[in-house]
Amino acid sequence: ERERERELIETTPLSLHFDFRLSSSSKGIGWPVAVAPYKACIVAADRHSAEAAQLYTALQNTSLKNEVVLHTGLGGMGPKFRDVELVGCPWTIVVGERFAEEQLFEVQRTGTKNAVYLASANLIADQIEQS
Repeated sequence: ERERERELIETTPLSLHFDFRLSSSSKGIGWPVAVAPYKACIVAADRHSAEAAQLYTALQNTSLKNEVVLHTGLGGMGPKFRDVELVGCPWTIVVGERFAEEQLFEVQRTGTKNAVYLASANLIADQIEQS
């Protein structure tokens, strides 16, 4: 039986070819936007989960329909950011302190510190689509 398994493995063709480069680190995969499972992931402080859900719904009415995921787990922001990096979402949308103070969403390339602060789902969609 072991010989049969070896024969199947050796004779089964594997024809996967990817013509793009992934960047990866110990934190996760850096998918190119064109092939990422989602273009963006929304993360929120637990106290802003209702606002994050409203933003998710609003983004479904933009060019990002079905391209955004909402992180619904409870807990601190650190583990949520690590989850986003592991999944490989190219963009992170944060509903946090800046939202509480100024009603602005933080939008940044995942894994970077550079962020823009935007007030609406349409502006967020434009920012992500233009990159």
